[in-house]
Amino acid sequence: MSAERDYQLGTHDEELQRLGLQHGLWQPTVARGWQAAGFRPGWRIAAIGCGPGFATVELSRLVGPKGHVAALERSQRYLESARHRCESAGCANVSFHSVDLISEPCPVEGYDAAWCRWVAMWVADPARLVANIRAAVRDGGVLVMHEYTHYRSFRLSPSSPEIEQFVEQVEAALRSTGGDPDVGRRMPGLLNAAGFEVTALEPLVFSARPSDPLWQWPASYIRTYAPRLLEMGCIDRSFLARLLAALTRAEGDPDSVIVTPMNLQIIARAR
Repeated sequence: MSAERDYQLGTHDEELQRLGLQHGLWQPTVARGWQAAGFRPGWRIAAIGCGPGFATVELSRLVGPKGHVAALERSQRYLESARHRCESAGCANVSFHSVDLISEPCPVEGYDAAWCRWVAMWVADPARLVANIRAAVRDGGVLVMHEYTHYRSFRLSPSSPEIEQFVEQVEAALRSTGGDPDVGRRMPGLLNAAGFEVTALEPLVFSARPSDPLWQWPASYIRTYAPRLLEMGCIDRSFLARLLAALTRAEGDPDSVIVTPMNLQIIARAR
C-alpha cells in the first residue's frame, strides 16, 4: 500500500471519473435511503469513507447551513478531491478528517447520523469499523449503510465465461487482503454487537440493457478494475483482452442484460 493509503480500485484519474459516474446513477437510490432514515436539515452527519466527496456535497446541501458534515477518509488524494469539490460547490459546513477507521480512533462523536457505502467489504476487521461508526453517532442517531451481500449475482445474459471469471477474480482479490465481498450478510449481527438496532433491510439489485444508462455502472467498473487486476498479477493480458472483447460484444447486442451484484441497504438506530 502506498504512503497515501491507496485502494485496490486505485485513486487514479480513471477511477475518480468512474466514481463520479457511479454517484450520478446511484444518487436517486441513495436519496431514498437517506429519506427513509429521516436525514434532515440541521443534522450533523458523518460521511464514513467519503472518497472524493460526491455524496458529501449532497449531504452538505441536505443538512443546510445549520447542519454539518464530517468527511472521514483515509486516502489523502481523495480527501483533497473532496475538499476541492465541496469548496467549488460552496459547501462551507463540511470538515475533513484524514483517518483510517480500522487502525485509528474515530475523530468525531455525538453526530445525528452516519452514511457508509462499500467500505466494510474492503477491510479485514469490519467489527472495528462498525464500532468506530457507533462512536461517531449519538444515542438515538441513525446509520444508513450499503454493502454487497451476494456478489455472485453479478451476471451477464447471454452468459459470459469471461464476466463470470472476472467476478471470481474480484472476489479472490478482496479475500486475499482480508475483505469480504458478501459482508452485508454479517452486518446485522455486527451492528447489533456494536450497539445498533437494525430497523430496516432492503436488497438492492438492478438489471440493465446496453441502451440503459445504468449499464455504464457495471461496464465502467469492469473496464477500470480489470487493468488493476492485471497490475496485481490476478489475471494476464490474454484474459484482459478476452474480457474486454466479451463486454464489447455484449454492448453490441441490444438483448444483452447485465444484473448488478446484490447490495443490502441497512438502516440502524444507535441504542
